[in-house]
Formats: sequence, C-alpha cells, structure tokens
Amino acid sequence: MNNRIARFLSLLSFLSVVSFSAFSSQVEIALHHNIVNTDQDDALSSAAAVSANFLFSLNDAKHEKTRWLVETGVLFAEPAVDEPRGDDTGLYQVQLQTNSANVGARFVYRFAHDISIFTRAGLMLWHMELDVDEYFSTSSTAQSVSASDDGVGYYWGVGTAFDINDNVYWLLQLSRHQHVNAFDESADKAFNLTFTSFSLGVNAGF
Repeated sequence: MNNRIARFLSLLSFLSVVSFSAFSSQVEIALHHNIVNTDQDDALSSAAAVSANFLFSLNDAKHEKTRWLVETGVLFAEPAVDEPRGDDTGLYQVQLQTNSANVGARFVYRFAHDISIFTRAGLMLWHMELDVDEYFSTSSTAQSVSASDDGVGYYWGVGTAFDINDNVYWLLQLSRHQHVNAFDESADKAFNLTFTSFSLGVNAGF
C-alpha cells in the first residue's frame, strides 16, 4: 500500500486510541455492492467491498434528536473487470482494484425512538491497481501490463439506522465514492472512477 495511505492509517490509529479514552465512540463494519463507472464509458463489472469506520462525538448524545460525528476509516474493494475489447492486434481486458482511507463528518437525525437517518461526506486517499491482459491474434498466450496510482477523492452518503439495543444498530446506506484524476500523469489515460455503493452494516457504540 502507498506510503501516504500507510501514514494516514497510522494517524487514524492514533486518533482512535485518543478518541476511545476521551469521547463517545462507535465502530462500524459494512458490506458494499459497488456499481463501478468511469468517465471513459468503460463497461466495468460491479465489485463487492468491505469498509470499517471509527466514529466519535464530543458528547454522549445518542438519544438526542440531532448529532454530529467525525468518522475515519478504510474501504477495500474487489477488482472490477471491463468487458473484453478488440483492436487491430487482438483482444484486451482491463481490471481495476482500489483501496481507500477516509476522513469526514456525519450528521444523524433521530425521528423515532429506534430509527435514525443520516448523511455523511468527506475526503479520501485512494490507491489503484490497473491490469491489462492482451490477447494477440498471433498468439494464444495473454500478455499482462500493470500500473498503479494514488490520489485524492471525496465521498458522500445517506442512510437509515435501526436500533437493536442501546449500543448496537443496523444501517442501510447509499453512497458515492469519487476517485479523481486517476493516472493523470498520462494525459491520454487519465480518468475519474466512481463507486455507487449500496451497503448493509452494523454499528456498535462504546
């Protein structure tokens, strides 16, 4: 993983230790179904992902009508594969895989005793791996080309949370993760990658 993301994760770990001792804290795990698109009209397959987020607030206000939280976390996605394409030399197929670390804010509104709605937004650091398998018409053996890139993006989401008890709840969420200017060092290859994500998760408070 890229050094910037590694340093960012180290900072998240430090903030987590401090926050657990000083603030009302939550840990959240979610499974995602990502619809993957680029601005180059690539027909990429959907990709599953798992995320882990740590949230904390400056007061213990779980049952208040409104609540602000700060969140930090990571998201790991499985590869998304493009449909095979042809050119003068044969066929080729593209595969993309991304991981990201995020920091942002979440606003929660409780409109019933055991149901809340929320919105979230923030920035993320991403690392992307790109693999191209080429099948030349003169050979039955595939040749692979790989590249990687790192960058900054943003995300936002909306969702609903359903209390199981005072400290645990389920959540359903729709979110969008934007990876900006991937491979921008090469003008003819630069693109934006978007995850439109539907997720189911569980959140536990401390």
